Amino acid sequence: MGQTFPTLSKLWVIIQEIESIYTLTDSTPLVDRVSLAFAESQYQKLLAWADTIVPQMLRGEHNSSHTLFFQYDIEAS
Repeated sequence: MGQTFPTLSKLWVIIQEIESIYTLTDSTPLVDRVSLAFAESQYQKLLAWADTIVPQMLRGEHNSSHTLFFQYDIEAS
């Protein structure tokens, strides 16, 4: 599986950080709980993570099935 598991693991760390802040069971409004700086830092982490994806995980004719998680069809969106 090469780089699939390490790449996916890095993504899940970022998702966990976001999820832990955004899904608190606190009744405080989201705008008061989550700072713009936090949202920006998570966005920057996602961009940095995306830059580390190796070319073998990009959409292609001969990709392995385990890389489908990372493939996004821009034309379909």
